[in-house]
Amino acid sequence: MPFEPEKITAAHVLQAVQKIKRETIALAPSTGYDVIVEEEAYPPKEIMRYAHEQMNGELMWDKSGGLPTNQILEKLGFEIRSKPVNNQGTQSSGSSQIWKLGCLWDSGKPSFYEYIKEQQIVIGVSNKEYDASDLIVITEGYQVKAIALVLETPKPVTSNPDLQSGFKKYEIEYSESTLFAQAEWYELAQEERFQYRLQQGISKVQDIEIQNTARKLWNERHASFWVFQGNPKVYDFEGAMKEGVLQDWTVSAHKHRIEENDRAIIWITGKRSGCYALARVASSPKEKKEPSDDHLWKSEKKPPFSAEIEILTNLVETPILKAVVDSTPGLQNLKVGKQGTNFSATRNEYRILEKLAHSAMKNKPENQKVWPMNMILYGPPGTGKTYSTIDLAAKIIGFDTGSHAENLKAFNERIGKNIEFVTFHQSFTYEDFIEGIKPQTSETKDRGKQVTYEVQDGVFKKMAKRARKANLSIKTEESQVKFERAFDELKNELAASENDEIEIPMKRVSYHITGISSDYIKFRKSSGGTGHDLKVDVLRKMYTGDLQYAQEGLGIYYYPLVDYLKSKSEQAPETEEEKTEETHVLIIDEINRGNVAAIFGELITLIEEDKRAGGKNPISTTLPYSKTEFAVPSNLYLIGTMNTADRSVEALDTALRRRFSFTEVGPEPKLLSPKAMILSLLNRETYADLGWEEEPYHSHARKLYDFLGVAPDSVEAPLRERAEVGEGYWEKADLEHLSPDDFTGVQLDKLLRTINLRIARLIDRDHMIGHAYFMGIATAPDPWQALKEVFHRNILPLLQEYFFGDYAKIGLVLGSGFVGVEEAREGDVFADFPYEASADLATQTQYTLKDVSKMSMPDFREAVWKISPDSNADKDG
Repeated sequence: MPFEPEKITAAHVLQAVQKIKRETIALAPSTGYDVIVEEEAYPPKEIMRYAHEQMNGELMWDKSGGLPTNQILEKLGFEIRSKPVNNQGTQSSGSSQIWKLGCLWDSGKPSFYEYIKEQQIVIGVSNKEYDASDLIVITEGYQVKAIALVLETPKPVTSNPDLQSGFKKYEIEYSESTLFAQAEWYELAQEERFQYRLQQGISKVQDIEIQNTARKLWNERHASFWVFQGNPKVYDFEGAMKEGVLQDWTVSAHKHRIEENDRAIIWITGKRSGCYALARVASSPKEKKEPSDDHLWKSEKKPPFSAEIEILTNLVETPILKAVVDSTPGLQNLKVGKQGTNFSATRNEYRILEKLAHSAMKNKPENQKVWPMNMILYGPPGTGKTYSTIDLAAKIIGFDTGSHAENLKAFNERIGKNIEFVTFHQSFTYEDFIEGIKPQTSETKDRGKQVTYEVQDGVFKKMAKRARKANLSIKTEESQVKFERAFDELKNELAASENDEIEIPMKRVSYHITGISSDYIKFRKSSGGTGHDLKVDVLRKMYTGDLQYAQEGLGIYYYPLVDYLKSKSEQAPETEEEKTEETHVLIIDEINRGNVAAIFGELITLIEEDKRAGGKNPISTTLPYSKTEFAVPSNLYLIGTMNTADRSVEALDTALRRRFSFTEVGPEPKLLSPKAMILSLLNRETYADLGWEEEPYHSHARKLYDFLGVAPDSVEAPLRERAEVGEGYWEKADLEHLSPDDFTGVQLDKLLRTINLRIARLIDRDHMIGHAYFMGIATAPDPWQALKEVFHRNILPLLQEYFFGDYAKIGLVLGSGFVGVEEAREGDVFADFPYEASADLATQTQYTLKDVSKMSMPDFREAVWKISPDSNADKDG
């Protein structure tokens, strides 16, 4: 998504502040400065994050705090002030806290969620006390199922004997240290539930996004939900939203039920009917006075009653059209398209549209990355190329969550549907990839087993068929949308007709439509006969091409009406409806290990973007075995991976290289920095319910700190003041107190850079070693043993292959700790044979590769230090 600070205006800042106030959004405090907006102080970076969201829909701010951010705000006319400090030198805060309460405290124990919901209480412990007015996010597993407001100061459960039996049943400790408090509960609707991971049983919520979500859902718990529907022939709604002047809405029904803080789905009817905004009702309905938007009214009659509204999500540029709404589970019963301006909606319907709106804003053309249709990720072994294809497929198709684990789960669910994965190898052929004749065995009573030969589709052709089928279904949906538009026009034309009829021309005469319902069209023949009906469903199927009707009987009336509707559709202006075609991705791992020219065959040309079906210069071909016509669909992406150490880019077929986009995936030593390794350990899901002194975290951490040469207290002391190890998702900023000088042990990032620098000098960059081999060391029970295994099973075998057994060059890379020198032996070495150079050969120095698996740990440690003695001198931390 684009970061566009230069486009932010003062109006965006003011809109951001209004949203923060309205939704009581929790802001991360600033350290040194405040920006003053409407006489109130706010953290500058947080204000700019939300101002950026108001500007293009993306909640982000990439500039650092202090001068870079403050200068922008000052240019926009806002005052910057230094922050006051308390006697501890930190900002004071009196706002209520948000806590997390998990209902599964220990493995094997029952969940007490239903019990505390029934009692309308929350429970806690004495060293983590809630205050009255705190919000509690209540989870079962990782799912947030409810939010509760603490109504009183918590007290020991032993003060309420009525709770004792329930606590015993659910195996909750009934003691002075266990607290409870009465609470107002709000159980989330299914569409409101969300995931909150990496937290232990009871802890403060530190994640700002989770805080904001919890406050938003709590503030909307009593809201009613409505559809506010408008006719673009009466009022220019789109123009009003673009100008930012849509501030109220006509209320003709539910006048006494629509209240302030309710939520509304803004629905516009017409040719492009759909949801154009989500809004908050800012005031209950009242008589409208002196409208300021006279220029937007297309009708002289202005409604007497209206409710003030505040647009929360403006979708005027990316509306959620009716075709999308109708095909979305949970929205089929949304009350839209009927006569009227105000209809009730459900909480779930609003939440589903919220998610669709978020996707629509995210997928605005200016926010979308255009991916090449054919791409290859190339790089040395161990750089995560195959790993990257999973997240890349998620981005292309549109299910990216930002979490590799979640993407992988969704990826596996889509295998065989709109994702396919194949690995090329030396035996892989055109017949496996496109199509080929394959033997089949069958058994009959008369002849026994027989072998027959059939043309079978390969993996690419199967994938192309699925993608093409998805495209065809979209085209059918588009024609259905066109029918609905034309049919609406037909109804409007009949309503506007002076004689309440529409003339439909036939070859010689005409007939006249006299009435239209949702199921039937009544008409009068030219001879005057009435009482005849045409079925709307039959008409729809004939329009979309799904039905051929006989050219006799009623057929002679259907076909002229289909032509009439299509002429209406052609006259309608072109729309900018968002395409919803399902994207397909085929991943080809190790693409350079197969004979690419032979495997792709004639498809080398057809995979080009402009040569695909629907492209600028579409081309099809007749396949050699099936004799069927074949073209590559435009919604099928190809992603290949290529190990450059196996074969270089230049060795690939030139025609293939010209048709693919190449992206280098190189080693990333920064992922192995000491701080990165510590974060991998702290955020390990296994430790989510553990404290700093609990096992196995405690012993694992001590071994990692020994490996890195850092004192445990140097790492943990500042963190212990904030939370337990499993209480939050730790980030790099949490380790800012550590400096490079704190680390005196092995620094894998520096080690990998050193090894790769030497390999690049001796061979080339294509043969460097990737970071992936080392990624598991941080979370291993014994980092030194894990590193020893990496050298034994990965690094040394790779170097042996790279240098073809030339151990002297391996010695130049790894040093004398891994390669030994065997001095020349005295006396005759060779057999008695007359060879002139035998004496020279006998005195040559011999090099031997040491067996890492048989090294003692002290010897291995010394060998590692010899690779790069100054590995603790890296200043990147």
